Amino acid sequence: MNAVPLSLQNCNPGNLRPSAPPWQGTVGEHAGFAVFDTMEDGIRALAKQLISYQDNHGIDTVAEAITRWAPGSDNNNTAAYISFVCSVLSCQPDDHFNFHDPDFLFWMVTA
Repeated sequence: MNAVPLSLQNCNPGNLRPSAPPWQGTVGEHAGFAVFDTMEDGIRALAKQLISYQDNHGIDTVAEAITRWAPGSDNNNTAAYISFVCSVLSCQPDDHFNFHDPDFLFWMVTA
């Protein structure tokens, strides 16, 4: 058993699925998730995904983003994930944010 989480093995901290067109730096797929050549490209893709949620779907809260990102239908504990991210950001689940704001985006990606 590999003790390194799949997200780190794949340089994909957001556990993004492969996309078309592929994310910058995508070099393959492993266990249903995109594999990136560097952690920087994986983090970049994660940030761009969050921005696209706001731009394309009007998502501007932690609850909306996490519910889309890690839905309970994919066997995620979405409520716990939302609670954790909100504890990192010191916010409420339905507080509104500008995902283009670099400070917010940094902490959202970090969480």
